[in-house]
Order: sequence, then C-alpha cells, then structure tokens
Amino acid sequence: IVGQIVSARARDEQSTGLRNVRNIGLAALNYSGGNDFLLPPAVLRDDQGKPQHSWRVALLGLMDGASYGDFDLSQPADSPLNKPLLATPSPLSEMFQVPGSPAHKTLNSSFFVITGNETPFPQNGQVSQDDISKNDGLTTTLMIVEAANMDITWTEPKDIPFDALNASPKD
Repeated sequence: IVGQIVSARARDEQSTGLRNVRNIGLAALNYSGGNDFLLPPAVLRDDQGKPQHSWRVALLGLMDGASYGDFDLSQPADSPLNKPLLATPSPLSEMFQVPGSPAHKTLNSSFFVITGNETPFPQNGQVSQDDISKNDGLTTTLMIVEAANMDITWTEPKDIPFDALNASPKD
C-alpha cells in the first residue's frame, strides 16, 4: 500500500507541475493578446534600463489565483518595500515550481525561458507571436523549460542564456 501512496503522490506532483507550466503558457499568451501580440520581455526594466523583475512577475496578474497585492512593480524585487513580501515561500512562488523539485517550497523557480537572439525572449526588446509564426511557428517553438538546481528566485530577472547551451538554433 505504501508503494501505491508514493505512486499517487508522484502522479499528483507531475500533474501539478504540468498544470503550472500550462498556466504560465496561457498567461504569456494572454499577456500577448493585451500587448500588441508581444510576448512579455525576459527582463522588466526601469526607465534607465536597469533590470527590475523577471517575465514571471509580468505574468502574475494573468495567472489563475494570483495578484500583485502589495508588490510594487515600480521598484525592484529586492527593494526595501518588496523584499519583505518575498521573504518566505508563498502560493505565488509555488506557481513557478514543480512539486517535489529542488525549488519546491523555496523562493526559487522551476521554470525558465531561454534568452538570446533568435529566441522568443531576447535580453532586450520583445518578440511577437507573428514573428514566431513567420519563423518556426507557435506549435514548434520552445517557450518555457523546466530546470533543476538553478538557485534563481521566481522574481529574479535571470534565466537561461542560449549562448550557455551547447546547440545552435539552426541545428
């Protein structure tokens, strides 16, 4: 019976992880629909171009059950006003995690985007759904990836740079 319980828990964790990534994808498409079909930027920057938040923060208002609450988007995540709000794991951080992963029940994210030229998430600027459709197509373009042991908080404007991968977008 213990094996059945463990198996059921593993299926539940996998189901929750899949639901979380699906919700992230839907939120990104909803963001796009309200922003001239542009996907969220990989990094939200202030007026001087300094990184403030990750794309995950941009999607919060579009995620099921999420709200910005007292989070001040005009300040970086690690500002004196925002930092206390992010001091402990919460339902918001869990939206960007896979249960059972190293990130679960921490402030870290399990989900990342690949950033760089020729990706849907360049370090500067934004890509539209039309741009993706004209190239590889929406159904064959990688948007969100799961990675373990990244030690990157869900609000941190940091993801996986394409240049760090050992592949070419042309391969």
